[in-house]
Amino acid sequence: MAQKSLFPHNNLEWSIRNNLARYEADTTNVRLRLNLATMYLSSGLFHEGGEAHCTEALKLARKQLKEDPASDVGRLIAALAYLGKDRPESASQILAELEEDMSEGSMFQLAKGLLHRSLGDMNSMLQALETACHLSPEAWEPHLQLGQEQLRLAEAQGSFFLIEQAQYHLIQAIRLDENAANNAGLIHDLAITCHIIGRYSEAERYFQRLLHVPSYEARARKRLGQIAYRLHKYNNALNHLRKYLQMQPDDSEALAKLGLCYFNLEQYDRAREVCRRAILIDSYNHTARHTMGRTLLAKGLDKEAHRVFRENLDMFPEHIPTYRYLVDLRSSGDQSWLEKALFAEVPVYTLQPVSPDQDDRAMTRSRIEILINRMYDDGSQWLNSILRSIHYTQDEWLRFYLWQAACDLISSEKQREILSKLSAAGVYFSKDLGQDAIVVADQLSSTELLNAMEITQEDFKRAASERYTPAHDVAEHRKRLEKERQKARNYQALMLLALALKEAENQSLAGDLLKEWASNTEDEDMAIVAHLGLAISGDRNALKFIQKQIKTKTQAELFRRVAGQFTSQPTVNPQLFEVQDQQQTCNCCGNSENKLKKEEPNKVKNFVLLSGGSSRVCSHCIADLWLTRETLEQPLDSICALCGNTNLDVYSVYLYKGMEVCHSCILYAMGTEQRRDLDAFFQSQR
Repeated sequence: MAQKSLFPHNNLEWSIRNNLARYEADTTNVRLRLNLATMYLSSGLFHEGGEAHCTEALKLARKQLKEDPASDVGRLIAALAYLGKDRPESASQILAELEEDMSEGSMFQLAKGLLHRSLGDMNSMLQALETACHLSPEAWEPHLQLGQEQLRLAEAQGSFFLIEQAQYHLIQAIRLDENAANNAGLIHDLAITCHIIGRYSEAERYFQRLLHVPSYEARARKRLGQIAYRLHKYNNALNHLRKYLQMQPDDSEALAKLGLCYFNLEQYDRAREVCRRAILIDSYNHTARHTMGRTLLAKGLDKEAHRVFRENLDMFPEHIPTYRYLVDLRSSGDQSWLEKALFAEVPVYTLQPVSPDQDDRAMTRSRIEILINRMYDDGSQWLNSILRSIHYTQDEWLRFYLWQAACDLISSEKQREILSKLSAAGVYFSKDLGQDAIVVADQLSSTELLNAMEITQEDFKRAASERYTPAHDVAEHRKRLEKERQKARNYQALMLLALALKEAENQSLAGDLLKEWASNTEDEDMAIVAHLGLAISGDRNALKFIQKQIKTKTQAELFRRVAGQFTSQPTVNPQLFEVQDQQQTCNCCGNSENKLKKEEPNKVKNFVLLSGGSSRVCSHCIADLWLTRETLEQPLDSICALCGNTNLDVYSVYLYKGMEVCHSCILYAMGTEQRRDLDAFFQSQR
């Protein structure tokens, strides 16, 4: 795509000097005056000209407006110059006058975006900058501005969706600007998005380029140290952080990270010394204090470690990692301390206020969760303590949580018992054991379930002898043998259903076995069970097969009740998969890639079919859903067909063409095409 910018950028300093000399020789040249004002504006907004060059642009715009008060270009330059000088009130008045005539211009929308940013209206800012990108998709400045603003918002809000959007627009700016490789600010912001998203190799590559830019070297060193630490390359992290601290010796945060590097390299004395320096610089550095406590603990100085953890917790009661270490330290020496701590935390929960700035209840919930998990490790001996703690609070949520914790503790004990029987399934196989396996299937691995499927002829022969008193004759023994064979079949059928619940965890392992049993023409009953398992795990062909097998109303009702037991679990952050089969259709519009190739080939390029659970939706429907979402029904009892989210889990669940789709799935799906584009870009940069 040919480069087309909203502002001049090439050889800007030379162009300003040259045009300034020409303008001083002919101050009546209107075209030269506006060109020079635009150059000053470009330098002030996008380069290092700053407020001084915005002032020069404003002087020229005022001169133009003095001669021609109706000049729209002059007024727009003046508005942008005011914004560059941080005077939004003056810019707002001018832009309001220009709204009717220039609202379809990308430079006007860029100015509106900058105005809304100055006024703190972030939603309107994003909307204006997105409009500017739409009006001039070949211009890189709106993409740069939008990407940078989305990055700032994403860091403040912790929004992964905004980070992805920021990365996309920054890359668009790079593609459209032939000088982007020399734009250190742009490369720095792109590197940050890679770091946050988890593209660590790309982040390292971009930050390495910034090491040669003096104004960005320190920031790049610090980020490279953080990335190396995240990748467990502790020696590399040490090198980067040391060099960074030579430039910024008083950065307490970097010193704390350096201490963590030494700690992970088991250089405890150095870790302790570095953490001490960090605390001297900033006594409120909880990371340094926490690392100091871990260092003392590693050296066997439990009492000193306890003191440091206790001090850190007194200063930062919300620092959960410190509380976790303190719990382990105290409970190892005094088992009764766990019960006392639980009885102390539970009644506090109801008394704590909830505020936008700090949710103390969330902190207490985390503490209670740590105590409960520690009790899980010790087993069912804590069951009575957990049940007693319910009486220490009147908060319904907490009471239910504690009751659920007690049930989970019983379940974990039951799981151990079931697992021990499943490991010797040839001895213990029964319908009850198969039902128990279904109940705890989510806590067992596919391998454990697969191994428990193996029942040999010798197993039910042995069962026919050991589970009964001696038979009177051969006929009775054969009856018992047939009875145990049927028990084994019932058990294996239930195990197939348990495996169906694990297919999402290990599709190749469980799915292949289900398909193998489903294709078994010699055993029709087990084939039906296998098809039911495939239907439960989302296979539509298997679902159709089961529906064909239903002969009566009673069977249909039974099937619905069984299938209803296996609804997908809510997941606030969905994981959708791109469907490769070109014959598969969208559940909303009925289109498939093959169908569009024949009927509407111009729509194939942007067609992506996404699958979640047992449903599919295409990118065209997602785009239409997003545009019309305000007019759609949002039933309170909706469950997202793609991920299982409800209105309690996400912002909203919309009813679109008979299909319920949640807000999180829409956001994730909208980024699919952009993610593919980003992958291609980074692949080309390697």
